[in-house]
Amino acid sequence: MRFKESNITGNNVIGYLENSAPATIVIGAHYNLPIDQKNTGQEKKAETGADDNGSGVAMLIELARMLSASKAKSNNYVFIALGGNDQGVSAASHWLANSTVTAPVNYMLNLDMVGSYDESKKLTVQGYSSSPVWNPVFSSIADKNITLRIDSTNTVDGPLASFFEKGIPALSFSASSHSDYSNKADEEARINYPA
Repeated sequence: MRFKESNITGNNVIGYLENSAPATIVIGAHYNLPIDQKNTGQEKKAETGADDNGSGVAMLIELARMLSASKAKSNNYVFIALGGNDQGVSAASHWLANSTVTAPVNYMLNLDMVGSYDESKKLTVQGYSSSPVWNPVFSSIADKNITLRIDSTNTVDGPLASFFEKGIPALSFSASSHSDYSNKADEEARINYPA
């Protein structure tokens, strides 16, 4: 077996909400690249990526809008659209190594494939083992309108892994998996807007 060198170039798109707070929360979502940059050898064309991960980026933008208008000022917020598609680990590692944010990071929240949420599949929360504080936090949530499936395994992957390796608690929220799209197009009609 021969290994072939593969390079992917991407850009992180970052917004920062400065509240002069002593700590920072990072909220991230990866965005898609043209197919040829994934080294498939196919002709260059953009993926639709409605759920993976247009939905995560849309939620990222909406959370930025909501938090900038809210009275929640006890943290600063970094909103980061991670370049490199599902190579978000590299994008997150790059940001952590080059961040100019001086206030320590409390935790990271990752949004990936959240647009197809429905109560039968639940919203999967990964990274639960990254901090003992997540158990009392989730136990104290009074609003039970969203059905959660807590993944309490010790597996921390994707962009979460970069934060976890730095000792920063991290959670990822997802309503689907890549296997849900194995033979189906990830088109806008798959988004569950009411949910």
